[in-house]
Amino acid sequence: MERNEVCVVIWCIPLLNASRVDGGLVLLRDISELKMRDRLLISKDATIREIHHRVKNNLQTISSLLRLQGRRLTEPSAKAAIEESVRRIRSIARVHETLSREDGDEVNFSEILRPLVRMVEEGLTSPDRPLSFEMIGESGNLPSPTATSLAVVLTELLQNIVDHAYPPGLLMSEELPKVRIEMLQGAGVLRVDVIDDGVGMSGEADPERRPSLGLSIVTGLISELEGKISFAPADEQAAAGETRTATGHLRRIGTRVSLTIPVVRGPFATQPPQREAE
Repeated sequence: MERNEVCVVIWCIPLLNASRVDGGLVLLRDISELKMRDRLLISKDATIREIHHRVKNNLQTISSLLRLQGRRLTEPSAKAAIEESVRRIRSIARVHETLSREDGDEVNFSEILRPLVRMVEEGLTSPDRPLSFEMIGESGNLPSPTATSLAVVLTELLQNIVDHAYPPGLLMSEELPKVRIEMLQGAGVLRVDVIDDGVGMSGEADPERRPSLGLSIVTGLISELEGKISFAPADEQAAAGETRTATGHLRRIGTRVSLTIPVVRGPFATQPPQREAE
């Protein structure tokens, strides 16, 4: 029963004597406060989803403006910088788009990663550099700040792979080049491995010694999440000098980038964990 913002639940219990009803017991419970909390919670969730939707729209507008600006540029390096910025913005917009459809402040990151991979395939690969991408495992749910940072990180890593691991026109074996993204979450930690079978890292291109802007963004975001990142050859035998497989195909050294990120949940997980000042 609801009247004037008052909500009462009524239970009627008959009092029986043998097979005869001698009376009844009426129980009343005022649940007005509980109902009010439910309404506020529903309203809050709807407001949060609307905010994510508007943020996504604003980011798409910024992306469109940057594209228009990029079309007016003639300097290749400037056009490339604009394109990279657009991809970063689009990766963040993907997170907000997914959150606008979800209840709560967590999101299944796999639902974000799939369209990000498609974005890389459509925007970065070309007929002379065909690549296949494979996702293995599931990320599980992540708090939205963690998902946002990780989306940018993986976009940068995939872009770096396309730009440097497979130079245009390079044919290293009869097999189509493949990039794998392996995910596993357990015990409060998410492990993500990004593995390519490209040319591998040389001493001059070591990202830990001479990081590009993209890899500087990656290491900065992983540090903010209190995570760890490491780089290693994907094929240890090729790195050791074995240049051919048992079937005679050329080995690709490749690169394995391993990310380990703590997954923080609960009411204090609204922002990525920050390191204390040294």
